[in-house]
Amino acid sequence: MTEKLRVLFVDDEPHILRGLRRSMAIMDDQWDMTFCPSGENALEQMAREPAFDVVVSDMRMPGMDGAEFLNIVRSRYPETIRVILSGYAEMESILRTVGPAHIYLAKPSSVEAVYAAISRPIALNRLLSTPALRAVLAGLNNLPSLPDLVLKLENELRSPSCSAKSVAALIDQDLAMMAELLRLTNSAYFSVAGPVTTSLQAVRTIGLETIQALVLQIGIFRQFSDSAAMTPMLEALTDYSLAVARLAEAFAVSMGADQATAKATYCAAMLSQIGLLVLL
Repeated sequence: MTEKLRVLFVDDEPHILRGLRRSMAIMDDQWDMTFCPSGENALEQMAREPAFDVVVSDMRMPGMDGAEFLNIVRSRYPETIRVILSGYAEMESILRTVGPAHIYLAKPSSVEAVYAAISRPIALNRLLSTPALRAVLAGLNNLPSLPDLVLKLENELRSPSCSAKSVAALIDQDLAMMAELLRLTNSAYFSVAGPVTTSLQAVRTIGLETIQALVLQIGIFRQFSDSAAMTPMLEALTDYSLAVARLAEAFAVSMGADQATAKATYCAAMLSQIGLLVLL
């Protein structure tokens, strides 16, 4: 028999907690659920109970808000999957939760949406063989990017002549930056109508101002800063991924694919080796 998933819900509004308890009751056979009225109370609960697999927190709460609470959870319990549940799509809230939250869900979210969001990272966690590896992946904030490219992107974003095309062209040259931008753009943070599959589409969808805030204020792209001996490995991985991406795009065009499909093929091929970045 599979062990129940331990899920902690945090919200300061009693009627919201009651609603969560009622709507999530259908998961009782699979989830062991706890409901807390504040971040402070949740941290006390986490300190005295067995580890929780997932924490789902409201964003706006008096005292300790969701971003602060999840930051503490990230520090103390790196293996725990962190989900922010919020009815507000304000830029300030988005910027504060990009780091501490793995997943952003908009209120109101159906049971199916919560289940789907939680199930994906949990399925990956269960495939990983050791607690240490699970902790590393769950605690990972972002993947490393080539330092020169990060600096070029930052300079471009500060330039008066900056454009969506020029920014996307730089992001297209880096595995980690492309992956992070597409992940964010396709999340509930931005509620886009359909899947975003290219860097240019992503930049145009969420806007240059948002990209500037994410890169220059929040630092969503991390420069590779480990040993100098590892830098050539990252450069080689990037060169290989770019070559595969260009070949895949050319093949798609030769088969009669339209421009959108060809560009999506480029992105898919570029990201085909993304898992190797975790090892660097």
